[in-house]
Amino acid sequence: MTYANTNEKLYDDIALWERTDGRDLFLELPLKDKHAPKILDFGYGFGEQLFALTNAYPDAVIFGIDGSSVCQKEDRL
Repeated sequence: MTYANTNEKLYDDIALWERTDGRDLFLELPLKDKHAPKILDFGYGFGEQLFALTNAYPDAVIFGIDGSSVCQKEDRL
């Protein structure tokens, strides 16, 4: 099963969330190092949160781990 390009509007909406509301949500995290935190997303799915985190913290070191081969193939990183 593949999820690639199944709904272009949905992908556009997700990309917008990653740059706006998702970014703002993560900027509210009470992180010790707000400039360049180290973040682990365990079970990243399709990566929406990873991209929002990179928009919120461009100097962060962000790791994503997911055991699903479907998610690993679909990921946009």
